[in-house]
Amino acid sequence: MRTSTSIELGRFGDLGAGVAWKEVVEAYYRDDLAAAWAGAQALGANFGGATLDWYRMIEGEAETRERAAISTIDDHLRLELIDAEVPHRDALAEVAQQACSQVGQQLGWDYSVPVLVTVLPYEVDAPWHSARYGYAMDKYPYDKVCIPGRVTQDPEHVAAIIRHEFAHVVTLNRTGNQAPTWVEEGVSTWVEGTPRPVGLWRDVNELEASFTVDRRDPSTLHGVGDAYAQAHAMVSWLADKYGANKIADWLGAFGNNSFFTEARMRLTGESPADEALRETFGISENQVFRDARPD
Repeated sequence: MRTSTSIELGRFGDLGAGVAWKEVVEAYYRDDLAAAWAGAQALGANFGGATLDWYRMIEGEAETRERAAISTIDDHLRLELIDAEVPHRDALAEVAQQACSQVGQQLGWDYSVPVLVTVLPYEVDAPWHSARYGYAMDKYPYDKVCIPGRVTQDPEHVAAIIRHEFAHVVTLNRTGNQAPTWVEEGVSTWVEGTPRPVGLWRDVNELEASFTVDRRDPSTLHGVGDAYAQAHAMVSWLADKYGANKIADWLGAFGNNSFFTEARMRLTGESPADEALRETFGISENQVFRDARPD
């Protein structure tokens, strides 16, 4: 566990809470949760509640860190949980290791970035948490996967969630954070393996916007579910048509561009997703949206 660094909120003077919140978020990305939580509590949910998501996420992880223990699974994977809430640490560690290994093989991962899997306490699984079903964070010097404690009683369910969130870690790192949300969520739902019936089918811009709604609002959840189902359908279509092994090649194509390719993309307005699709499969993003749609 790293040493906490306090945040001197008063030193920003007239610049105000906005700069101070940047310091809080920076501490959060270092996984210095004691400092991040102390700063968040001192600042509160500023700007008309705009920082409430950050406040609640930091709160949940800081509460975990205060009461949890961290154990090593292997050279690239560790597990953080509260033993009083999740007494089967060894069994969960085995599930996590198998799930991450499966995803790594599917997506061509070299395990170059270590990962901490954190089981959040039961009180964090609440409507006020915008990512209560699990999430991945690009922290440093390791990435972090957080899962709700309630799922740990079901090995199949927890394995599916870990596969989904660990796939976010792999996709982010293999694509250099260049992939749009439909690719990230499509790959994660594909490796997760949970069937998702397709509902409303959206175009590129509509689909991307559908992932950004407030997930604490029950009225928006159906639309989010449709977005995940569409992304899953498109990645599954690519895997079925061109081969599952090509998905790993596709992710690598986001980050292998030469200087001249990048220059051409800037001149033509070609998106990273479009370029990677053309390189790997010989088709455009618009073609995927058109041809992957179920009859």
